[in-house]
Amino acid sequence: TGGMGWALGLAGELLSEDAYVRAGIEAIRYEQESFDPGTGTFAELRDHSAFDLPADAPPTTFWCYGAMGIGLSRVLASRWLPGSLAGAEVEAALAATRAHGFGRSQCLCHGDFGNLELLLQAAALRNDPGLRAEATGLAHASAARQEWACGTVSGVQVPGLMTGLAGIGYGMLRAAGPDRVPAVIALEPPSRPE
Repeated sequence: TGGMGWALGLAGELLSEDAYVRAGIEAIRYEQESFDPGTGTFAELRDHSAFDLPADAPPTTFWCYGAMGIGLSRVLASRWLPGSLAGAEVEAALAATRAHGFGRSQCLCHGDFGNLELLLQAAALRNDPGLRAEATGLAHASAARQEWACGTVSGVQVPGLMTGLAGIGYGMLRAAGPDRVPAVIALEPPSRPE
């Protein structure tokens, strides 16, 4: 919901349509109802039995579903999203992503290099070199693995961008030069050559 809300708000900005921005805010407000500021967690709305996950599985921290995507939507929508709850959600998403978002797959959709985007975007928004350095360190740790871990069932290596080797390579480029390599999963346009 957060991703759809952010996309609606972005469309509203690009098209000068306040109704889209308002719809984006309402979508994010709807999702905020599932956030518990006391525990810093987001409600897990999926049926874990459908995914063969234990009921006490760690929080989901992916771009496609979970804390990382929620946090990223809040960072990207920060220029038009009112209220202070979004800041608490970003902090909770950063904590969950740090704790549970690395070491499985390396893909953009639900792996290390996608999860790095939350840190990179938050670092840029806050002008925080420490957060950017943390993202770089996590990228180095992921790149040092013995094999590339695509985000496919059984870890089968595929060439694709979102779950495959192209995305892993792109993620390394993005981590090495976030000021030069646009964030595909944040719909950033190509940067202009200097």
